[in-house]
Amino acid sequence: MTMPSDRAALLQIYSALGDAVVSTVERRPEKFKLSSGVESEIYCDLRPLMLDMSMCFSIARLMQRLLERLGSATVIGGPALAAAFLAPAVNFLSILQASSGAGTTPVHPLMITRDKKQHGTQTDVHFSYGFGLNVNPENAHLVILDDVVTSGGSIEKCVQVATREGLTVDAVIAILDRTGKEELTVHDHEGNEIVIDKYWPLFELGEERAEIRRTPRVTKRILAVPDEVLVKLVH
Repeated sequence: MTMPSDRAALLQIYSALGDAVVSTVERRPEKFKLSSGVESEIYCDLRPLMLDMSMCFSIARLMQRLLERLGSATVIGGPALAAAFLAPAVNFLSILQASSGAGTTPVHPLMITRDKKQHGTQTDVHFSYGFGLNVNPENAHLVILDDVVTSGGSIEKCVQVATREGLTVDAVIAILDRTGKEELTVHDHEGNEIVIDKYWPLFELGEERAEIRRTPRVTKRILAVPDEVLVKLVH
């Protein structure tokens, strides 16, 4: 399996994001309502990227490279939809790397839902088969993976479930940031404040209203790769 270079993967995703991020100027007169409840002139739908396996593995490659720089992760996962695509892809790449004799250990995926199921096990966290065989939750270090971070609400939910299960949250890696923040402040299951300073989005989206109104195809003007992430990936 041949994977693109870090630079090629970044360019591939950057180009695709141009179609995944749309403004009200392009599609509709009214604002979009986001999952966080707020309204915005810009909507980011990254599901088409994650549904495409070539694109999904390019994203996973970059996320895995950031995991390598971190070094402590044993578990990866996050909100249900994003984790359903990204976590297995990163898990697969980590298995390939470990089998190549790189001296690494595969990371194990999990998925967290917004609410507990009302049937069956009535749980809000789903661990992989390999997690149950190989991971002690009390010694597990989780890196949360997400597609778009807008308010941080889904990240806080993941932190609360993870800490309830005994996991330590080490970092957050997202495809796209809309918060404009360099770190995230959330609360664990007991209400304690946690500052996640290892917050690494692959891209960040600026809310430049004047740019949006002036040019319908504005995406390329307001997308950027955070400097900290760029240094980790291409140096």
